[in-house]
Amino acid sequence: MERKFHHLMKLLVLVILLGIILSPAAHGQQSFEDEVRKRVVVYEENGKLKASDQTLYGAGLTLRMLELNGFNPLWNEKNTRALFAAIDDLDKDGLNPKEYRFSEIDDLLKAKTAGSLSTSAQVDLDFLLSEAYLRAVYNFTLKCLGYEGQNLVSCQG
Repeated sequence: MERKFHHLMKLLVLVILLGIILSPAAHGQQSFEDEVRKRVVVYEENGKLKASDQTLYGAGLTLRMLELNGFNPLWNEKNTRALFAAIDDLDKDGLNPKEYRFSEIDDLLKAKTAGSLSTSAQVDLDFLLSEAYLRAVYNFTLKCLGYEGQNLVSCQG
C-alpha cells in the first residue's frame, strides 16, 4: 500500500509541475509568440510539429499549454531543473530517462547559457522540454497506472 502511495505521489508531483511551468518567462515574449504562431500555421496545414528536426508527438497538448499561457515561454531555469530531476528519478520505476531527448535539450541549454540562442531555437527548447514532460507523464501513467481487466493497478515493485 505504501509503495502504491509513493507512485501516486510521483504522478501527482509531475501533474503539479505542469501548473508550475505555466508561469510566463520575462524575456523575448513577442518574437517568441510570433515564432510559435508561425509553427501553429504549419501544424494546422500538415498535422506535424517539429523542434530541432524532431517530430513532437505531444504537439496538440504542447500548443494548447502555450495558448493557455498567452504564447509565452513555458519553461524557465527553475522548472527545467525540476523536470530533469523528476525524469532522472523515473529509472527507479523502470523507465529510461534517456528517452526524453536530453541530448537535443542539453545542446540548446548550452547555447542559451552562452547567449547564442535564437528565437527559433528558444521555441525549439520550449517545445522539447514540454515534450519531455508530457512523455514522462504518459510513460509513467502507462507503466505505473494501468488496468488489468476492470481493476486499476499500480506499479509493480
